[in-house]
Amino acid sequence: MRGFHLWEESRMAKEKVPNIADPVAVARTAYDAYVRKDRSTIERVIAADFRFTSPLDNAIDRQTYFARCWPNSEWIKGFDFINLVRDGERVFVTYDGHDAKGNTFRNTELITVRDGQIVDVEVYFGWPIPHKATPGRFLPENASQVVWTPVAKTGMLIRKSPEEVFAAFINPDITTRFWFTRSSGPLETGKPVRWEWEMYDGSTQVTPKTIEPHRRIVIEWDRYSGPTTVEWKFALLQNAGTFVSVTESGFTGTGEELLNYVTASTQGFTWVLAGLKGFLEHGVQLNFVADRFPKGPTEPYPDE
Repeated sequence: MRGFHLWEESRMAKEKVPNIADPVAVARTAYDAYVRKDRSTIERVIAADFRFTSPLDNAIDRQTYFARCWPNSEWIKGFDFINLVRDGERVFVTYDGHDAKGNTFRNTELITVRDGQIVDVEVYFGWPIPHKATPGRFLPENASQVVWTPVAKTGMLIRKSPEEVFAAFINPDITTRFWFTRSSGPLETGKPVRWEWEMYDGSTQVTPKTIEPHRRIVIEWDRYSGPTTVEWKFALLQNAGTFVSVTESGFTGTGEELLNYVTASTQGFTWVLAGLKGFLEHGVQLNFVADRFPKGPTEPYPDE
């Protein structure tokens, strides 16, 4: 029986990680567990006396780490390693991480491995990829130190088919009835167009990135602080119509600027969808976009 117990202890030790002699292999196992959503593997890799430190966490323990950090595995899609360097029992890691929304970010981590398990991790937040500052330039000193770019999102049920609702954003003859007033052409993948709001003497360059008929539209356009990405999704709801969601991402600026940008975008697209609903469902032009700023965008609240 003693021989059996020795064999069992040896087997369990080997199950901790693929190669307990190599801290780099242990680190890779942990990252891979996040990508594969493999809780059992990450449980074996993280030591009982584990500690985790980041700009947001001060030496939190194993239980707190799993409660706070493991849910991130739901949106993590992969890691591209820039550096994986061993120094004794420590591993210095720099990676580009990819999330479910297509965003990329760069972090550096210092991982300490002992007896085949991770006992300590220090995370140093980096920056989004591509960098928010123009090459050779820098962001203001009071720029918000956010890890994820704020996103504006809104949506509405339109009681028409996905084909009709999708066409309303592709065909400027329809879109000009509820949003902008002039377009240089319909939306076609890779073909830039210009949209104009003549009542505000404003315009923007629009580049369609993805067009999936009756399902999805993605564009890049010029906005408050530079180019941002807008995505429309069209979901058929049986016996109801089409639910349209609009998401805008890629804003840059200080914390206060980002808050203002996201607020304005969410509000603006809500009015656009309300105007779309009025036109497609009832055949009326409600002029929400024009009437939102009766004295122009520079004086959004003339009653103040």
